[in-house]
Amino acid sequence: MNTVEKISKFESILSIPDMDMRSVVSAKKIFRGYREERVIENCVFEDDVWHLCDEYSRYNFDFRITVDEFGEYAAYLKMTLAEFIDYWKTYVMFRMGELALLSLQEFIYSVKKVIRCPIRELAHIHEKESIMNASHLLDFFALLPPEKRENEIAEIEDALQSVDDATRMYSNGGQRKLASFDTYFRFGDIVDRFWKETEDESEKLFYFPIYLWWKVSGVLPLRPREFVLTPKNCLHHVNGEWKLTIRRNRIKGLRKRVSYHIRDDYEERSYVIPETLGKTIQWYQDHIKDCSVNDIDTLFAADVHYMKWERCRPYNSRYFTYINLNTCLRYFYNQIICERYGYKVLYEKDSTALKDGEIQYMNLGDTRHLALINLIAEGATPMIAMELAGHDNPVMSAHYFSNITNWIECKTYHQYKRLIKGKQEYTISQYVPTLEVGKIYTAG
Repeated sequence: MNTVEKISKFESILSIPDMDMRSVVSAKKIFRGYREERVIENCVFEDDVWHLCDEYSRYNFDFRITVDEFGEYAAYLKMTLAEFIDYWKTYVMFRMGELALLSLQEFIYSVKKVIRCPIRELAHIHEKESIMNASHLLDFFALLPPEKRENEIAEIEDALQSVDDATRMYSNGGQRKLASFDTYFRFGDIVDRFWKETEDESEKLFYFPIYLWWKVSGVLPLRPREFVLTPKNCLHHVNGEWKLTIRRNRIKGLRKRVSYHIRDDYEERSYVIPETLGKTIQWYQDHIKDCSVNDIDTLFAADVHYMKWERCRPYNSRYFTYINLNTCLRYFYNQIICERYGYKVLYEKDSTALKDGEIQYMNLGDTRHLALINLIAEGATPMIAMELAGHDNPVMSAHYFSNITNWIECKTYHQYKRLIKGKQEYTISQYVPTLEVGKIYTAG
């Protein structure tokens, strides 16, 4: 029995709502499995440094952090250094077999850089430090136990999202490191298929945030936190048009501290949406009208989210957060994409063409960049893209032009495959319902 078979019975990182002591116990079992296979050499889980080998190269996973270095984060997260290191190691073990050892080593170094950076400067850490694959940092912090620290984790996630935007936009010679474009088209097909086929109302309610996230942020370049702050009274039907109101961050790109008041940090903007999407949002609103009102009156119901595990919403849970949305995405990959539809999920992002039945894992922030590529492909100028994305200058938006050729080529091939399989009708200049880009430019 090989290593993969030995650990296959343990939980996937995709299948847990957040890490807890049960996760740590599972991680220790996975550790022992890799040690038996001599991937991990001459060490135990509790060691500060792990020694690993992939039969080609040797790696050291160094988890050493001092109490003083962790001091600010210990107070902020209300967590001891020992607890943090256990969860850090647990995340690494759950990603073994999914990420290359070098990628995991880079992740460990990046966590150290984050911990050594003052929290108030975290959003700009990439200006002083090289941060590799900030998306893994986002995943890790989102999995920390949220009890008593949900708001603090959300602030760290928001800062790291800015880092992810900046570092990955300029990687690979000026191109953001996105998943294969095949992944986005396949993901879109899966979302549509799931929404059409499922008859389980509770399942639909649980995954509605993912459905809406894909439909909206794939066209309008939203940051994940802007999306989860969508106001409860977000839908309006005026003069035959459906309009969706979204909160946009006022201060991204400006070196000023947030006020921690939504009314000061965010402004509301409305965008025309298709009737079908408007009615779907209306369906969701009707089904959650009896749920408890959250502190900041946002659209998504945390009560529905926690019903997935037959749990009540934690007493200190103020609203449906980035952490909850990230959990929904992981569960969608695990339960729908993998288990229901039989796809194999790849975790290393590269431009290699995917085989049938494969899909890469994408992160919540990816759709924002996908939306910008889509906008530019539709003829938007860098200035318009800058305005919609909240960039500092049009130069940042102009970087997306480098992705256009691959995007169009992949989209054409995808449509061709759908055509020959009978899933796509060929018509000339047929309108495809989406958020109306032309009206987005002037939306108020």
